[in-house]
Amino acid sequence: MSTPLPTSKKTPVLRIVACLVFPLALVACGNPKEASKANFKKALEDYFTENCSRLPVNVQTFPIVMNGGLPQNAVKYNALVEAGLLTRTELPVSTPVPLQGVRVLPNIEYNLTGKGKTLFKEGGGLLSGKPSGFCFGHVEIASIDSFSEPAQLNGQTISQVTFTANPILDDWAKSPTIQRAFPENTSGKSGQMTLPLVLMNDGWRFPLN
Repeated sequence: MSTPLPTSKKTPVLRIVACLVFPLALVACGNPKEASKANFKKALEDYFTENCSRLPVNVQTFPIVMNGGLPQNAVKYNALVEAGLLTRTELPVSTPVPLQGVRVLPNIEYNLTGKGKTLFKEGGGLLSGKPSGFCFGHVEIASIDSFSEPAQLNGQTISQVTFTANPILDDWAKSPTIQRAFPENTSGKSGQMTLPLVLMNDGWRFPLN
């Protein structure tokens, strides 16, 4: 008569057999293609780990020169100068003005500092989801709150995932000047976001990843 295996050795064997034999057991064995809060959280964490939060700027690259005075968005550039990410150089230019002769108008050149070069990321424009800007922190996923039933759209399986995000700011982005210049980005408040996740051959992914 054979002696039964101890419970501690039997359980892993049974689990492996279940994963191999019963397709429904894939859920319990960690199927990365399952529509689950755990898989969606991992997909979002992977995306936000690879992609920093950016302070958006209205240019694709530096240096830039603002002609004939300072437009309204120069407040943002000057805040980045104070934070040590940009330099600001005034380049006076003589400009003919009707009935006034020659008038000197300032051209302001903004360029990246060494610190700015390490933080600036070129993007694809504001509508791309990845605008050009300066990395100022990252996002932590506090919870997956809900998700839609996966559905087909343009040949892909997509689920709309709603989650609570905690923004984590780098120290330089906490300065009062940066906070005033970029209030919509640096509030530091947690909030809900909804993003589409796409089912790939190895699991779920945010499509801009």
